[in-house]
This record gives sequence, C-alpha cells and structure tokens, in this order.
Amino acid sequence: MMTSTPATPVRAPQVLYAQDKNKIFLTINLQDVENTDVKLTANNVSFSGSSNGIPYAFDIELFGEVQPSTLHKVETSRHIELSFEKANKETKFWSRLQKAAGKLTFVKTDFSRYQDEDEDEDEKPDPMAGMNDQLAQMMGGAGGFNPDMLKMMGGNGGAGLAPADDSDDEDLPDDLPELENASQ
Repeated sequence: MMTSTPATPVRAPQVLYAQDKNKIFLTINLQDVENTDVKLTANNVSFSGSSNGIPYAFDIELFGEVQPSTLHKVETSRHIELSFEKANKETKFWSRLQKAAGKLTFVKTDFSRYQDEDEDEDEKPDPMAGMNDQLAQMMGGAGGFNPDMLKMMGGNGGAGLAPADDSDDEDLPDDLPELENASQ
C-alpha cells in the first residue's frame, strides 16, 4: 500500500518595500533561492522560488501602473532586489504597494531606503554632517586643552568625578562597629 505525502505548502517570503517619486524597490529576503521566477506586468508583480526545499511565492496587484521594461533584478545569496519605474511619474508617491485596501502581512517597509514624500532626492540630509566639527571641538583639536571640555566634566579636571572635599563619609555615623574578621 502506497502512502502519499502532502505537498509542502507555498509560503510568502518577507518582502521589504520602498519607493521614491519615480521607482518602486522590493527586496525579497530569502537565502540561497533556487528556481527563481520574477514576472512584472504593467499592473502586477509575481515571484516564485524555493529556499532549502521550501517553495515560496507571491502575486501582488500593484497600486498603480509600472513600466515592465525597466525591471532591474539583483540576486545575492541572501536576498533578491527588484526595482522598476512607475508609469505615471506625476502621481509621485503611492499610498500603498497593492491595489486592494488592507495590509499584506509579508510586506514590510524598507526603512534603509525609506524616503518621505516631502523629502527632495537631491536634498537628503547627511546624518553625519557636522560630526567631525563636534568631535574636533570635544577633543580640543588633537590633544590640546579645551576649556569647554572642562565645563562638560563638571568644572574640575577629574573627568566628571566629585571634588576631593565632597566626600560621602560625612553622612556616616561616627560610632560604627568594627567589621568582623571573615576568616574566623
């Protein structure tokens, strides 16, 4: 008598989503994907593949139209990156990735590529701007004395330590018993 094993259910991979005024970016987080198939039409993006013998797939009807000829795909051992251009560039930002209202549980915001709608691409703030100036000011220029640093340390040269005359011993009673010897 032959027994059949049930087919492995198809899972949806984690997909990271971001956009700018002109493009959509998707990152499919799967390691060592085999048999990948990505299809992009004007209104739909679909993916299928397997990782460690487990089949994965998704099919998303897109919020707006895109240009399938602009699909750019990069596969690494850790993920697959997709990018493609929006057909109507005057629309600017889409309110969501999929056409239907609601949330796709496997789609998350890609905060590493997140761009606010009001943010201009050419005017992205540099998160490290001014750090060298602040560091140089704190260091007092390569080892020189900086009086501002002294103020930051509490007004003394003890690297923020309490002054020597500010002892907590004055709060202790004078008639404390001697400690017992632990070796007895």
